[in-house]
Amino acid sequence: MLLAGAEACTGSSQCSCPTRGFSKTTALDGTYCYTRVATPVSYDEAKAACIQLNENATLPLVNSPEDLVNWSDLTSNRPTWVQAEKRGFISRWRDWEGTRLRDILWYEDLEDQGQDEPTAGDKFGYIESESVWGAAREAVQPYYCVYNIDYLCSV
Repeated sequence: MLLAGAEACTGSSQCSCPTRGFSKTTALDGTYCYTRVATPVSYDEAKAACIQLNENATLPLVNSPEDLVNWSDLTSNRPTWVQAEKRGFISRWRDWEGTRLRDILWYEDLEDQGQDEPTAGDKFGYIESESVWGAAREAVQPYYCVYNIDYLCSV
């Protein structure tokens, strides 16, 4: 692992993505590698595909208004799956590790019960045009895979 980190870094504190086909960004909170997959697939397929591309890759994590703006900018407001699964004993929006997504407004958090999205039957989340949306299990979306490389870029 140290060898991969040494190969990824070039110059003083410059680093690049060790996985082919990924681009580097510092537009998020840290230094990340990301890639877009334009072919729409189900949430479960996207989740598995990210891990196949790089064992540390995930779908984007959006848990704050800042995350939503940053990812919307990076994705050019295109739709993309994000780490948001409706699960748990009391069904709530959670990331892949099971942590409840509390810092972004989901349907059940809104006072306006006339809000259209996400709806009660939705199982997975995606973003588009700086909004959070929900989708059924059979829905398909394009997606981004992302992983942090701060450990490669620090001096």
